[in-house]
Amino acid sequence: MNIIADHDVQGEVSLHLEEVTWRQALDAITTSQGLYSKETDEFIRVMTQESYYDEQLKVHSERMEQEKVIGLEQIVVKVENAKADDIEGSVKNLLSDRGRIGIDQRTNSLVISDVPTRLPLIEETIQSLDTKTPQITIETKLVELNNRALSEIGIDWTAMTSTGDIIQFLGAKAIMETTAVGQVLYSTLGHDVSLDGVLKAVETGNLGEIVGLPKITVVDHKEGLIFMGERVPLTTVDFSGNVVVRMEEVGTELAVTPHITEGNKILLELKPERSAVTEVIPGVGYRMSTQRASTEVVVDDGDTVVIGGLRTTEETNLQKGVPILKEIPLVGSLFRYTRSEVLEKDLIIFVTPTIVNH
Repeated sequence: MNIIADHDVQGEVSLHLEEVTWRQALDAITTSQGLYSKETDEFIRVMTQESYYDEQLKVHSERMEQEKVIGLEQIVVKVENAKADDIEGSVKNLLSDRGRIGIDQRTNSLVISDVPTRLPLIEETIQSLDTKTPQITIETKLVELNNRALSEIGIDWTAMTSTGDIIQFLGAKAIMETTAVGQVLYSTLGHDVSLDGVLKAVETGNLGEIVGLPKITVVDHKEGLIFMGERVPLTTVDFSGNVVVRMEEVGTELAVTPHITEGNKILLELKPERSAVTEVIPGVGYRMSTQRASTEVVVDDGDTVVIGGLRTTEETNLQKGVPILKEIPLVGSLFRYTRSEVLEKDLIIFVTPTIVNH
């Protein structure tokens, strides 16, 4: 291999090397002396680092000048597995000053116009970004527990143990997290606890009811939203005294953002929220109660996260009395009475993420 040194490469080097190749020896010399070796098919050229940087800057400047006058070419690249809008931003950074990029929404394609020397790298970048994004199915089960029914059979699932941060719920350990609006519980259902068995025990034991089984599929790193409730008209008065009717969403909302990590584990960003209208003030407005929290939980593919602590209190007026007699006009009031009853219910949300295998 021929070695050519630039005219400004001067001096002598003394060193002792053992059991190295000639190329390793050359690299050791150039590195220790602040030199740069550039290899071609015919020879190796040794130059100072200053000369190398000046040469690279000159080549870059010549290429930039050439890009100002050379004719442009146009290519159309169809995106198969992603949205063209999501890839556009990354490709823009590779364009020359004259380069342009557009999106054809109908075919989900990128239309690129630029100098010919830029196009191969742009196409290669698009292909590397246009990969299949994993999807995760989020299966949820919303169960409303009747606290009175639970206490009657001796279960207090919100009772704290002596450790102060662990509870037991039908055999599942849970960690308590205190939020600004109360106590929201997050846990993972143990492998020895059957979710179907838990739900069956709730139904057959009249401990509560299953109020919803929503299921969605979301893309990795994207937020999915589950809402169960209704839109109710609520009357308010603005600053000018005008009556305004607003449609307000009340119910249970769960925002879930999954992230697939190493070993097919799933990091879940969970944001549960429960809202309800607690009081309507005629001619003024209304009062709403809202419970919300957020946390991150790591689970295995197919495992279940339990969210609890979303409690509501309902007050009902029950009419009691002697059958038949209490219905007699005028005198029926003597045989009946009205009793106010407060019923507390806890909403438990079971979240099971499963990676979709294509």
